[in-house]
Formats: sequence, structure tokens, C-alpha cells
Amino acid sequence: MGTYVVRNPARIDQANPSIELGPEFKKVGDFLKRFKSIPSIIELESLKVSGDVWFGSSVVLKGKVVTAPKSEDKLEIPDKVVIQNNVVSKLQLFCLFV
Repeated sequence: MGTYVVRNPARIDQANPSIELGPEFKKVGDFLKRFKSIPSIIELESLKVSGDVWFGSSVVLKGKVVTAPKSEDKLEIPDKVVIQNNVVSKLQLFCLFV
């Protein structure tokens, strides 16, 4: 019996989202420790993550999302945040989405 991925039936767009992760996510161990839980991407078109980014639990990503903290900054996305069609570079921007 093989392993396979099944598309969530709630996803309306038939195209898969484009997801680009920076080198901080290259190793499986590094990838896993940066997510409290995997974000919901049912309504995601594209995601580009670069830099020192950490995801909280129950995060929802919609539309086109880019994370781009300054090279010396750590960006921690809080639990239960919805980010839609935005470039996120600083934590204080999340007050717009919570």
C-alpha cells in the first residue's frame, strides 16, 4: 500500500498553490520546528517565505502571501492569525489580521 496526497475538497481553485521556502526550511528538522502546526492553505494562491520565520498554530494563509523580515529579525507569526494578500515583514502588522 503506497502513500499519497489527497486534495482537500474545500479547495475551489484546481491549481495547486505555489510555495517557495527559504534555506531556513531546507532540512526536515528545521522545517518541522518552525511550525507549531501546518497553516491552512485552502485559499492560498502563492506563498514565499524567506528569513527567520516561525508559524504559530491555526494560522490561515489566503491569496498571495510573502514573508520578508529584515535579515537580522525573527518573525513569529502568532497563533490563529489570518493573512490574506499581504507582504509581512514586521510583527506589528498582525494587528490588521487578528
